[in-house]
Amino acid sequence: MLLMTALMAGCISDGGETSTTTTTPTTLSPHTFGGSMDAAKAEMRLRMNGSGLTCRDLRLNASLPEPCEKCWSFSFIYECSGARDNRSRIYYADVFVDSGRVTSVNMKAMGLVCLFDGDCVPAEPKFDTRYFCNGRMCAEGFFDDPASKYCNEMDSRILMHRQPSASVYSVCRFPNGNECEAWSYYYRMCTPFTDNLTDCSNYVGSRVCSGEYNPVCASVEKTVNSSKVYSLTGFMNSCAACISTTKEVLVVGYRMGECPPTTTTLKPSIITNAASLYCESQGYVYRIKQYPSGREYGVCVFGFEDECPADEYFHGSCKPKRQTN
Repeated sequence: MLLMTALMAGCISDGGETSTTTTTPTTLSPHTFGGSMDAAKAEMRLRMNGSGLTCRDLRLNASLPEPCEKCWSFSFIYECSGARDNRSRIYYADVFVDSGRVTSVNMKAMGLVCLFDGDCVPAEPKFDTRYFCNGRMCAEGFFDDPASKYCNEMDSRILMHRQPSASVYSVCRFPNGNECEAWSYYYRMCTPFTDNLTDCSNYVGSRVCSGEYNPVCASVEKTVNSSKVYSLTGFMNSCAACISTTKEVLVVGYRMGECPPTTTTLKPSIITNAASLYCESQGYVYRIKQYPSGREYGVCVFGFEDECPADEYFHGSCKPKRQTN
């Protein structure tokens, strides 16, 4: 749709704002369609060169005749990158030509140019905002996967992160400041209080504990109105914590010492990768591979020439060959 609501000229900004100034009409060519298009292109090249950005790939997007005689509207698309982050952004421009003279230009910055979803995640992403690559232009939307919905249902917020390889992952940010990788939280592999917890495997079958005072802080899971609720509970020792598990209460794990205020945010480098854990828990090998572009991805290796992308195996859309034959 052609934008004809503003007279525009001069520079365009690197921040996505529309530039709105008037221009002095200049006769650049005869009054034919071809001459009018040449005039529009020449005007656009002048503006691109004088914008202060590095612009390229000027392409005609559409052309329309206007009601007045010898009037044409031309729509262009091009790319520019700025000096601040050197990231490319797509721009649109509508040029109005009357009797061979450029009389108005409307230029607007659109989305960032991208190849992968990770190219679209900003340094400071917004909560509950999904960034993705739509064609070659970045777009924003909402999360609709089960893990994100579960996070929001637990009064927490989803935050998207970018890895150096341009792949992405989402974390669930809890009210106490801690984070879990979203799918790890969904599958109960991480809790709001998971931070190097010790599990209760050493106390399986135990029923009686000593009265030794060696305090621990345990992460306890309870079911309230069909929802999982986590809390920190102090016990006199690790044995007392672990034998407290019942049908209604599950002790996820514990840390030595009394329960402090929980304010430490888990670092992305130690966030549990649910897909890799699931692969290895099934007795297989998790490995990192690279696409020709350099982007990394994880695979679960079942045997010789038998593997699946780790996320697909985790979600059940890909299985070992011996299970599909």
